[in-house]
Amino acid sequence: MALESEDILLPVDNGPATDNRLCDPHLSPWPLENSVAAGGEHVWVPFSFTHVEYVKGDLFGMIMAVSSLLPIFIVVGFTTLIYFRRDLHTIAFFAGTLLNELMNMVLKRSLGHLRPCTNRKHYGSNYAMPSNHSQFAWFFITYLILFVLFRLRPSPVPPKSRWMESLETGWKALVIFGALVAGCAVSFSRAYLHYHSSSQVLLGSSIGIVLGTVWYLIVGSYLIPLFPVIASWRVCEALLIRDTTLIPNIFLFEYSKIREENSLRLRKLRTSNRSQ
Repeated sequence: MALESEDILLPVDNGPATDNRLCDPHLSPWPLENSVAAGGEHVWVPFSFTHVEYVKGDLFGMIMAVSSLLPIFIVVGFTTLIYFRRDLHTIAFFAGTLLNELMNMVLKRSLGHLRPCTNRKHYGSNYAMPSNHSQFAWFFITYLILFVLFRLRPSPVPPKSRWMESLETGWKALVIFGALVAGCAVSFSRAYLHYHSSSQVLLGSSIGIVLGTVWYLIVGSYLIPLFPVIASWRVCEALLIRDTTLIPNIFLFEYSKIREENSLRLRKLRTSNRSQ
């Protein structure tokens, strides 16, 4: 909901060190009487080189500050994975996160909701509805869970290796559980650290889940059938961009092929040494 003419906008006034950003004094992201991060005389300090602030001396707040950095780690992981793997599905996944970010920017400017007031020095961007961190995290987590459940199909294994199926099911469950815990930590951290109200966090999380599901369906229904054609383009061949969607378990496939090639080269090397 955009700001009405009767809404009261007050700048945060805590001396010259405070960033003169606008916030909404009527928003309470967390019950102030129960939160160590409430305003008052608390001193907010940034976590390392970032602008994520937590109350000085609050160990749990520091953990929440670390948790809210998950989107940064995801972006770094994406760029690293794309550079070394060069897989079209990974590129499509990353393109979805960029579209999700664009949608968040549009919604923030359209709704015009401000952040809750605290005595912190930095607020970041003025608008906070929906929460960018929550939307990003839950878009990524939703797509990841759907990918693990429906894309990483178990490979056929001989009866003597059936234990591998149990191992595969176990690590899938571990990945899904870890992703859900990480998403909850990111969302909770934004409210606990007073960067967002609860409604801003919930809306961001909900939008991220919806967009993550929609983008997974779009990729599976419309983009994956085009991957073989795209991979055959000269620019993709020059950049070594590949399509691995027809391989049910890329990890097992690469492991088997690398082991097979390594054994072949080792036999050739031994034969060459004997001939000398």
